[in-house]
Amino acid sequence: MFRKLGILFFSFLFFVPAFAEETQTPTDSESQFKVIPYGYFKLDAAMDDTITNNEDYPWWVVAGDRNNAKFTMHARQTRFGLNFLGLKAGSADVFGQIEVDLTNGGSDTKYLLGVRHAYMKLSWKHVSLLAGQTWDVISPLNPSTVNYIVLWNAGNIGFRRPQIRLTWNLPVHDWSIKTSVAALRSVGQDFSSLGASTDDGGVDSAMPVFQGRIGLHGKLAGKPTQFGISGHVGREVYGSLLDKQTTWSLNADIVIPITDWMNVKGEYFYGKNLDAYQGGIGQGLVAATNTAVKAQGGWGQIHLKSPCRSFEGNLGVGIDNPKASNLQTGDRDLNYVGFANVHYLLSKEVRVAFEYSYWKTKYVNATSSDNNRYQLAFIYNLPK
Repeated sequence: MFRKLGILFFSFLFFVPAFAEETQTPTDSESQFKVIPYGYFKLDAAMDDTITNNEDYPWWVVAGDRNNAKFTMHARQTRFGLNFLGLKAGSADVFGQIEVDLTNGGSDTKYLLGVRHAYMKLSWKHVSLLAGQTWDVISPLNPSTVNYIVLWNAGNIGFRRPQIRLTWNLPVHDWSIKTSVAALRSVGQDFSSLGASTDDGGVDSAMPVFQGRIGLHGKLAGKPTQFGISGHVGREVYGSLLDKQTTWSLNADIVIPITDWMNVKGEYFYGKNLDAYQGGIGQGLVAATNTAVKAQGGWGQIHLKSPCRSFEGNLGVGIDNPKASNLQTGDRDLNYVGFANVHYLLSKEVRVAFEYSYWKTKYVNATSSDNNRYQLAFIYNLPK
């Protein structure tokens, strides 16, 4: 089934330029070409009163380890990008983006660059074709946390990976129905140390992962609003150790404005073998029992702006709840985070932010742990 689906998808892509719009003779658009830089400098200083799996940006709390405070300071979330625009390819507008940050390892004071986005996009009137690395199609929202880990493995799934994506945008009065389908690189786990025949079951599947989403986008009271449902399906192959394993999800996302100074947004997910998508608290497959871990969860957030526009803030919660019967003793079976932050805008480009977050991670037949995190950030956005 997967192979037939892949052949159909890639065959269809070949004809996209033909039906997107009547192709025009290419014109010299070099004079319209622009490169626009963007990004920000960011320093984070944070204290945790319990050991987490990563002190710079935690995902969960380590089992049974209380009253062991940690302090860290880093500039890893500093981020820079370039947008390339203004060129035409026939009747299509051409757009490209490259974006990097400093979260790709290194030492505590010597960071390594990591690529976040690197893609091109061809856009016609109602159709676009994207090729490169960017966000997943599924679960397209992120909460507004100061912590770099935007509730991944705590209710928010979706990451960045190479893909070919086709999007239709159908206007309906003042709204639009946006439908996206994509073939993406399949990313599996490394069980080679346990006897698996591969160090990446996603690559050995010999097929991409398929994702899709349909969403209603528009405005209520003049403010952006959206409702969407999405999902993915793929497989991983590990030889005789785990045989073929499926990964899939069903998801929903929503953004609703309440007033001029408040909106709410959130997502829900349910699926299986979601570690590559930041679900299941980082647990996708249990090799000892040849089991794929099912999980469900979600997150919600209220965004607030002050009347004077100098302050804004966010309140939110997230939860990731793997199915306990799929796990073994010592595995993580619940991860909960509640957060509140406030941003003070010294200018349009410069802000100071403070965030408090409470973390609780439960384990199968082991002591649960919780953590209080206090995080201060200084942010300088490049002028637009």
